[in-house]
Amino acid sequence: MFKFSMKFIKQYNFKFYSYIFMNIVIGMFIIIMPIISGKFIDNIVYVKNINFLINYVTIYLIVNLSNVLFSYLSTYIRVNIEAKSGFLLCTDILKHLHTVSLLDLENENSSYLSQRIKNDSKDIIHFCLSIIASIILNLVGLSISLVFIVKTDYKISIFIIIIAVLYVLLYKIFKKPIYKAYI
Repeated sequence: MFKFSMKFIKQYNFKFYSYIFMNIVIGMFIIIMPIISGKFIDNIVYVKNINFLINYVTIYLIVNLSNVLFSYLSTYIRVNIEAKSGFLLCTDILKHLHTVSLLDLENENSSYLSQRIKNDSKDIIHFCLSIIASIILNLVGLSISLVFIVKTDYKISIFIIIIAVLYVLLYKIFKKPIYKAYI
C-alpha cells in the first residue's frame, strides 16, 4: 500500500521534498526550544545583565516565530500534496473501474462507491504522509538526542547503540513467528 501510494505522492517531488525538509526543521525546533527556554531561565536567575536577557528574548522570539512559520508551510504543503495526490489516486481507481464488467458492479450504489473511493484515496495518502513525517521527526529527535548523549558520556551512548542493534536483530529474528502466532 505504501509503495502504491508513494507513486502518486512522488509525482509532486519538489513539494514532497520541501515537506520532508520542513519536517526536519520543525524537528530541530522541537529539540532546540527546551534548550533555549532552559538557558533563558538560567540567565534570569544567574545573570544580572539586562542586555543579555533582551538578546535571549529576541532569539527565543525568532525561533518561536520561525517554528510557527515552518509549521504553517509544512501543513500547507501537506494539504496540497494530499489533495492533488488523492485526486490522482481516485482518478486512477475510477479509470480502473471503467474496465471492470458492469455485471460485477450492478449491485453497488454508484454514488456511494464513488464517495468511498474518494475518501479512502485521501485517507491512504494522508496516512502515508503522516508516517513519513513521524519517521522524520523521530529520526531527527533520536539523532540530536544521541549527539547530546555522546557529548555527555560516550559509554552510555555505546551502550544505547548496542541495545538498539540488539533490538533490531531480535525484531528481524522474531518478526515472522510473532505474526504467525496472531494469524
